[in-house]
Amino acid sequence: MMQTINTWLNSNQIDWGKIVWPIVTILFAILFFQVVKSITKRLFKASSARVANAQRRQRVDTIRTLVVSVEKYVVIFIAIVIILSIFGVNVTSMVAGLGIVTAIVGLAFQDLAKDIIAGVSLATENQFDVGDNVEINGFRGNVISLGLKTTKLQSYKGHIKCIANRDITEVTNYSDRNGLAEVNVGVAYKHKSEEIEKAFEVVKVNLAKNTALENSLGELIVNGISDFADSAVVWRVSMPCKPNTAIGIERAIRREIKAVFDKEGIEIPFPQVVVANAKK
Repeated sequence: MMQTINTWLNSNQIDWGKIVWPIVTILFAILFFQVVKSITKRLFKASSARVANAQRRQRVDTIRTLVVSVEKYVVIFIAIVIILSIFGVNVTSMVAGLGIVTAIVGLAFQDLAKDIIAGVSLATENQFDVGDNVEINGFRGNVISLGLKTTKLQSYKGHIKCIANRDITEVTNYSDRNGLAEVNVGVAYKHKSEEIEKAFEVVKVNLAKNTALENSLGELIVNGISDFADSAVVWRVSMPCKPNTAIGIERAIRREIKAVFDKEGIEIPFPQVVVANAKK
């Protein structure tokens, strides 16, 4: 069949072979990559199902995305080599002189090389996994992809940011360890410390009954006075919680504090300016 196609193509004045076969190569490369990617995902999905630990499952997913990224670049490279050979380029001599070409390409694609090296480093050093909530270069979001060239984050608003791996120098991982929900609340100077402590005890009891705080890992801790502000005494309370759940728990704590303070008549002051006029 291949001979028949070549005979038909060569019978025309236009060298259709140099038009058709590159297109066929590209289509086959796309199909081949999709098949390989599907097989890879199935293999890693089976491995992930056998892992009981959630953190290790994230690790398996991270390695899967990296492997798929490597497969993509390998397929692209092979397709380029085949297309060059179709156009009569001596691929053998090209590969033989790969040392010189590598040096030239290395100078031209230094950033790409840095991205790939950084991507491998991120995957092996276990700084973060796919699914972790991290902050990179001032942008916070969930890791949705870790590739050889870029890392993709998605914020809670749905914004997606692609960050070149070479630019990732500092990472804050909010999913790696248990968190701490921390709330500072200012109360008027006129209230006694004992009064505030009793109110916080009521807050602690109410929060313990709150079934919505399933991500908490303990009861409310009253840390005490943290600051003397211009118009308020600042008290700090905290609660241990599961990774990446502190924000929601802090909101629940503030809500309960407001409700109890309103009921007990404890004032949460706003900034005030006292103007004193001298008597004439």
